[in-house]
Amino acid sequence: MPAMYRHWSYRVIVGLLYLMLGQTHASPVVLNSAVVNVGAVNGTVKGDMLEIEYPLPNPVLLMIEQSQLDGTLKTLFIEQARLIEASGNRLIVQVQRPLNSGASSTSTLDLGMWLDGVKQGVYASQQGDAVALQVHNTFRELSLIVDSPVKMVLPNRFRGDFSLALRYRGN
Repeated sequence: MPAMYRHWSYRVIVGLLYLMLGQTHASPVVLNSAVVNVGAVNGTVKGDMLEIEYPLPNPVLLMIEQSQLDGTLKTLFIEQARLIEASGNRLIVQVQRPLNSGASSTSTLDLGMWLDGVKQGVYASQQGDAVALQVHNTFRELSLIVDSPVKMVLPNRFRGDFSLALRYRGN
């Protein structure tokens, strides 16, 4: 079997194991986990950094149905994120992730919180290394949606893959 096919098969098996194990431990929460290949991109070079703005093809980052939860969600935490702005219905967070080159990437996301299809005012604060969003209303469905292109800052000489995966928890 050619090496290319073995590598692909390995990914499928690991992916299936991950899906099976994930289903035995918790109720599912719908996340936008599709891989987005931005391909060759243009950006603005500032010193040794490259700034890129990229609109996500699917701007829904998180979707939770109240029926999936054990209790009422009062606070939603975005882990390992820094609060930049929370005013009106605008929430801007910044996430820094290490790259395989030893450097790091910084991504800035302009988010909106939607309850049952209606954009809500945002009440957020920084709590340690997490951004805490207060959920003041009951809902059937809560969504976090990116309102504008994601701003990414990478080392100018960086080549290769990088990922931005947000981690959430709730109270």
